[in-house]
Amino acid sequence: MREDMEESAVDCFAKEVRTFCAWARGDDGAALDVRSALLRVVALYNAAILLPHPWKESLSSELAEAEVSKAEIDLVLRRVSDLPLQFYFEVFDPFEMSPEPVTGHITDDIGDIYSDVARGLVLYDRGQKDEALWEWGFNLKIHWGEHATGAIRVLHAYLVQENPDGLATNA
Repeated sequence: MREDMEESAVDCFAKEVRTFCAWARGDDGAALDVRSALLRVVALYNAAILLPHPWKESLSSELAEAEVSKAEIDLVLRRVSDLPLQFYFEVFDPFEMSPEPVTGHITDDIGDIYSDVARGLVLYDRGQKDEALWEWGFNLKIHWGEHATGAIRVLHAYLVQENPDGLATNA
């Protein structure tokens, strides 16, 4: 039963990755605006935290390679650069007593999220679900999770300040 639940979470995440990637590339025809960006990143992050632990002993020595083309990533970066906000300040280490703010970049955030989750999707589509899970879970912890949580915060703050109605479900 546990394996079925884990597989279900992995399959649900793969579906959310497809939705996120289609949105980021513009393949789905959906609008590119702050609200849609917030919805896509939140949905992806929510699905990710439901993933089972990604490490399996069989994956400890060598992971499968998966690449996303530079042209595909460039397409995402160009599209997301049209968002009305780009740079923002954040605290890099929230556990440091007197942290210095660093500059975040929403295009970089979404581009890095895209690159990390799309690589896992390549593995998933090859039938390498354990490898995809490892890729998604490991990078959630060390890389794209930081980009996602930073993006969520700034996208939310932007909507609150610039378009409070954008937070409403009927907006």
